[in-house]
Amino acid sequence: MNPRVVMAIGGWDSFAAIEPYLTEPTEDVIDRAFQNTDTPV
Repeated sequence: MNPRVVMAIGGWDSFAAIEPYLTEPTEDVIDRAFQNTDTPV
């Protein structure tokens, strides 16, 4: 999901403000994110 959309919904005004709530994605999470797009991997 677009992080700017999440920021708008959550009320965060900067990436620094939302960063503490983000976790490092695993390889599986990254793979699934690309599977849901038309972007070649």
